[in-house]
Amino acid sequence: MEVENHPAGAIFSSGMIFRTSGDECAAASPEEKEPMESIGSILRQRRLERSLSLEEAHQATKITLPNLTALEEDNFAVFPNRVYARAFLRDYSNYLGLDSGELLQRYEEEWVNKQSEAAAENKVSDQQIKPKSTGRAIKWGLALTVLVVAVAAFVFASLRPTGVRAIIAEAPKALSLFAGKKATAEKEPHVHQAPKPQKAEQAALPKTLEHPVAPKPAPAEQAPKHKLVLEVSTIGSAWLEIEADGKIIVRDIVPANWTKTIYADRLIKIRTGNAGAVHLTLNGKKLGPMGPPVQVRSRVFKVENAPLPTN
Repeated sequence: MEVENHPAGAIFSSGMIFRTSGDECAAASPEEKEPMESIGSILRQRRLERSLSLEEAHQATKITLPNLTALEEDNFAVFPNRVYARAFLRDYSNYLGLDSGELLQRYEEEWVNKQSEAAAENKVSDQQIKPKSTGRAIKWGLALTVLVVAVAAFVFASLRPTGVRAIIAEAPKALSLFAGKKATAEKEPHVHQAPKPQKAEQAALPKTLEHPVAPKPAPAEQAPKHKLVLEVSTIGSAWLEIEADGKIIVRDIVPANWTKTIYADRLIKIRTGNAGAVHLTLNGKKLGPMGPPVQVRSRVFKVENAPLPTN
């Protein structure tokens, strides 16, 4: 068997040679993955790269400044539900030139699951707290009942000997006072008052008061004449996007009991994330709600043979 010369640091095992050099034997450790940027960080970084301010983004997307700030701070809890959060995230991502589909998928994976877990934890905590609070309420109710009964018994016992005697003692005085007032009233003669003259007073009234002149009604304000007049009202909060003749009129979350009249000569487009809360009236004709509650719906109203607006 021939023995070969090998450099120092080599280890022989079963006819195989392993080098012990640190550079060659060290196991390649897996690269540590950098933490993934949050959705808000991606939005803010792209806005800064394009040298845009929040005010400019608000003017372009019609999303309010508080809602834009919530998106960039990953504060999706401020939105009423997933419909509003997804709508704002999609519009803002498209405005910044980002892949809205990828960001919406991340939102579903990261935030919707968190909200479901948080709701489950709150339900468990409520179930744990409820028996304790119910037991405390029963104890306090019993204690209060005992206290009221004790006070009532004490008051009744303290007034019982003297209260009845005092009433009996004062009864003759009250009867004598009542009898004296009755006798005095019978002795006083009844004086008839003469009726006051009415004709003289009526004659003294000025003629202008006999025939008052009714004030003229103020002229009613005339609404601007347009071919399309759409009245929008809400019975609950809803996200709305309204376009009239190619111009964005509303793109925001509106509260309940919100109303607005939209005027156009060619085209009106309306889109909402809560169709059941949005009611429409077109040219005086009630159309009712746009659809079922918490559903995304769109409606288009167009004047026939009218040229479409160009953006």
